[in-house]
This record gives sequence, C-alpha cells and structure tokens, in this order.
Amino acid sequence: MKKRKCGLLTGDCDEIILNIGGTKFSTCRITLKNAPKSVLFARFCTTSFKSSSLFIDRDPTLFRHILNWLRSKKLDSVLDTISELRDLETEADFFCLIDLKDAILKRCQGIRHLKRIQKETFLVEASNIRGINHMCCKLQERYNRQMNVSFLVNHKCTLAAIIM
Repeated sequence: MKKRKCGLLTGDCDEIILNIGGTKFSTCRITLKNAPKSVLFARFCTTSFKSSSLFIDRDPTLFRHILNWLRSKKLDSVLDTISELRDLETEADFFCLIDLKDAILKRCQGIRHLKRIQKETFLVEASNIRGINHMCCKLQERYNRQMNVSFLVNHKCTLAAIIM
C-alpha cells in the first residue's frame, strides 16, 4: 500500500487505486470512509481487505461525480439534466450511497420546479403577447376607421366645393 500526503489532510493517506471501467482513480481511504454504509467503505475500510486496488465494472464518467461527492458532499454543478442525474442515481444505488441519492432527488425536484416556472412564465408572456397583439389590432382598426371617416369628410367637402 502506498503512502502519500493528501492536500488538505494532516498526516499520511492510504492511497486507494480504483479501476472503474478501465479508468484509474486515486483517492485516500479516508475519502471512502465518508460513506460508512457504502459498498466502497465495506470493501476498502474494513480490516479484512488489505489490497489497495480493485477493478469495478461501472461507468467511469459517472464515478468521477461519485468520488467528488465523497470528497465534498456536494453534487457537481455540471449535472444539470434529469437524465444525467438519473444515470448517476443508478450508480448511487449500486454503491449504496443513500445521501447522494437523496441529493440527486432534490436536484431533480429543483429542475422540475424551475422548468414549471419557466413554462408558466412563457405562457404568461405568450398570453401577454396575444393581448398586446389584440390591442394593436383594435387600435389599428380604430385608426383605419378614423382615417376613412376623415377621408370621407374631406372628400365630401371637396365634392361639395366642386359642385357649388
């Protein structure tokens, strides 16, 4: 097992090498201890497991977010679609990361709420545009009627002057 200094930690770090779907990730054992009910904790943080590396046949692009979650307990901001979050939720289920799954569900609810607000705003704006268009049409009609009346009045006056 390698010992190396971890940036913010005092003391040595037991480096763990995780080969996730062919991509190698390095982390400290203490990072994996941040989720005591997880598969990763059970595999690397118990006294029975002595190896410092393991292959896990999962998606490495999603595991990056899992490792970041274990380090900071925050979801990566790049996860902004429900489909991405659902994929990550599947991985959270696999690794038994209940807190991560809860955070994903909250983010999904937030995205749905935001979409609902955007849709309502669009409908209000569209309704306002229809109302404005209707008002413009009415003003145009009134203007055209006044112009026709004005033309007819002026035309009658001109005809009356010619006839006299």
